[in-house]
Amino acid sequence: MAVLSGRVNGADEAYFGYLLRQAREHNWRRKRKLRSFNSAEDWQAHMQAVRKHFRLSLGAFPEKTPLNPQLVDILQRDGYVVEKLLIESQPDFPVTVNLYRPPEIREPLPAVLNPLGHWADGKAQDVVQARGIGLARHGYVALVYDPIGQGERSQHWDTATGTNPVESSTEQHAGACLPCWLTGQTVINHMVWDGVRMLDYLETRDDVDSSRIGCTGASGGGTFTMFITAFDDRIKAAVPVCSTATYERMHSKGQIGDPCQDPVGSYPNDMDMADLLMSRAPLPMQITCTTYDFFPLIGARDVYADVLDCYTALGVPERANLFEAPAHHDYNQPMREGMYAWFNRWLKDEPRPVTEAPFSIESPETLWCTPSGQTLLTDRNETVVSLNEKRVQELAPAVPALDTQEDAEQFRKSIRDAARAVLAYNEKPAASAMQSVGTREVGGLHVEEVYFESEVDLPVPGLVFHPPSEGPHPALIYIHDRGKDMEAGENGIPAELARAGNMVFAIDVRGWGETRWKPETVYRPDDVALLGADSRLAYMGYFLGEWPLTLRVADTIRCVDQIAERADVDKNRIAALGQRGGGLVALHAAALDERIGAVATYEILASYRHITRAGDYTVPASSFLPGVLLHYDLPSLVGALAPRPTAIVSPVDAVGEAVAENDAEATFAIADRMFNQLDGRESLELRTRATRSEAIAALVSWAQRQ
Repeated sequence: MAVLSGRVNGADEAYFGYLLRQAREHNWRRKRKLRSFNSAEDWQAHMQAVRKHFRLSLGAFPEKTPLNPQLVDILQRDGYVVEKLLIESQPDFPVTVNLYRPPEIREPLPAVLNPLGHWADGKAQDVVQARGIGLARHGYVALVYDPIGQGERSQHWDTATGTNPVESSTEQHAGACLPCWLTGQTVINHMVWDGVRMLDYLETRDDVDSSRIGCTGASGGGTFTMFITAFDDRIKAAVPVCSTATYERMHSKGQIGDPCQDPVGSYPNDMDMADLLMSRAPLPMQITCTTYDFFPLIGARDVYADVLDCYTALGVPERANLFEAPAHHDYNQPMREGMYAWFNRWLKDEPRPVTEAPFSIESPETLWCTPSGQTLLTDRNETVVSLNEKRVQELAPAVPALDTQEDAEQFRKSIRDAARAVLAYNEKPAASAMQSVGTREVGGLHVEEVYFESEVDLPVPGLVFHPPSEGPHPALIYIHDRGKDMEAGENGIPAELARAGNMVFAIDVRGWGETRWKPETVYRPDDVALLGADSRLAYMGYFLGEWPLTLRVADTIRCVDQIAERADVDKNRIAALGQRGGGLVALHAAALDERIGAVATYEILASYRHITRAGDYTVPASSFLPGVLLHYDLPSLVGALAPRPTAIVSPVDAVGEAVAENDAEATFAIADRMFNQLDGRESLELRTRATRSEAIAALVSWAQRQ
C-alpha cells in the first residue's frame, strides 16, 4: 500500500541519502580543518587527537596475559623455513600462526607482521603464502596469522558435520562484532589485540630485531595494517594494500563493509583513513592501490594527498609514497616486489629494486597448526562470544532488590536517564508537518494516506486506520520492522485495533517499508541479514556515531508531535505498539516521551542478554545499541514504563524462537517488581507463545486499558 509512490521521488534512497549528507558535511568540515594547518605543530596535534579518539573508539582492552607459545612443527623448504605456532592472545584464545624465516640466522633480523584480508583460507591463501615466502627469502622474519573467523579460527563450528555453518569471514566478523557493541566494545578490539600480542611474541624472539618491525596486509588486512600501526608504536614502516580510500568516496558508492572495518565515530572524530595513516607520521608509509580495484582509485589518491601534505609539513615527504599497479583487487608479484623494496629501504637501508623468485604453494592442511584445522576443536576454545559474555558478567550492573516504592522510583529514573544517554537522543522537530494525500477503504474502514518529513527529504509515510465511530479517538502508533504493509490488510493488526475504537497510525520509520534502501550492490538479499541493506546502513551510522534505533525513535516521537495536533485525536491517550524490531523502537520512544501513555510489543526480543549468551542470533544490526548492557537490559526498560499500561506479547529469543512462559517470567521479573512497587500491578501483561488470534485479542485488550 504505497503512500509515497508518485508523490515522493527516491524514497528508497532517503535514509541512505540522509546518512551520506551527514558524512559529506563531516568530510567538508575535516577538509577545511586540514587546510587551515600552518605548521608542523598543527599536524602533530591533529595526529595525537586522532590516536586518542581511535583508541577510545575500540573500547577497553584486556590485560596482557601469558602468550603460551607452542611450536607445533617446522617445515624445511627451499630458501626458507615455516614454523607452525599456537599463541594465546587471550587465555584459551589461540591464534594460529605461520612464521616464515630464513633457514640460517646469524644476527637479529627485521620482522614483518602480516594481518590478512577476508580470505576464507586465511594464512594458507596463495598470495598470503607468497609474501611470507618472499619476505623470508629477502631476510625477514614474517609472522602470518589467521584472523578471527578465518582459516583455523572459525567462531562457529558444527562438530556433528565437521563443517563451518558460517562460511563467510565477513559475516563471522559482523556476527562477532554486534554482541561486542552491547558491552561498549568492538570486534576491532579483539582483532587489533591479536596483532598487538603477535608483536609481543616477536619481541621475545632472539632472531628478531624488535626496533625494525614492519606491517603489511591486503584488503581487510590492509585495513588492519592501518589500525595496528595507528595503535602500536612498535610498527616502524607500513604498506597497506588494496584497502585505502576516503570513507566518503566508498560510502557514496554504497561500499559499506562489515563492522570489523568500521571504527565508531570516524566522521565526527576525524578518523578517516588518511588521518589514521598519518597518525604515526613520520613513519614510512607506502599506500598500494590498483587501477581496477573496487576500492575507488580516486579515493586512494585523495588519502595519499592528505598524507603527503602532513609528511611535507613535517619535512619528510619521501617517507610517504603511492604505489599504483594495473591490477584488480590483489596482492600480486609486482605489488609484493614494491613492498619488499619499501621495507628494504626503511628497515634495512637498502634502497634498490627487488625481484621475487619462483615458489611453491602449500596445501592448507600442510600449514595447519591444529590437528583438525580448527581451534574450536582443541582444549583451548574460547570464542569472541564467550569472551564477551564474560565481560557482560563482569561489568553489567546488578539488578536492585527494589524493596520499596522509593527504590523503584529511583531505579525507574536511572533507567530512563540511561536510555536517553545510550541513545544519545536530542530533541528536534520534524522538518515538515504531516500531510494527508489520499484515502482508501480497507475491510470497511476508512484509511487515510499521510506522510511527513522527519528530516529534510526523509519522508515517514503512514496509513491512518480510522475507527467507525466519531472522534476524538485514542491514537496508536504501529511500527513493524518489515514495514506497515505487513499488517495493512483487512485482518491485520491495525485494522483490528481500529475496529476496537483506536485511530491507528501505521508508519514506516526510516529505512523500513517504503523507505527501505535498495542499493545497487547487494551482498545479501535479506535486508536485515548481517550484510543486508538495513545492516549496512546501521554500520554507516556507526561511522557517524549515530545509531539507527535512535533515529527511528526520533521518527516515532516526531510522529507523536504530529498526531497530538490533530482534532480527531485525544492527545491524552496516545499509545505505541511495535512488532519485532519495531518493539524496541516503541519501548525506547516511550521511555523518552511521557506522552506515550501505553506501550505494547509483539514478537520483540526479550533481552539483549539472550544475544550475548547465544552462539547464534537473527537480531538485525539496527537493533543494537553500543554499551547498552553496561546500563540496562530490555526487561528493566519495560519496568521503567510503570505504571503505564504495558503488554509484552510473544517475546522471542536471540534466534526468533518464542520464549517459554517460565523463562519469560524469569526474564521479566525485574519489570514485574517495578510495576508492583509503582502502583501498576494490573498494568503489566506478559503473554507468551500466543497464537495470532490470541495475540490480537491481547493487544485489543491492552489498547482498551489506556
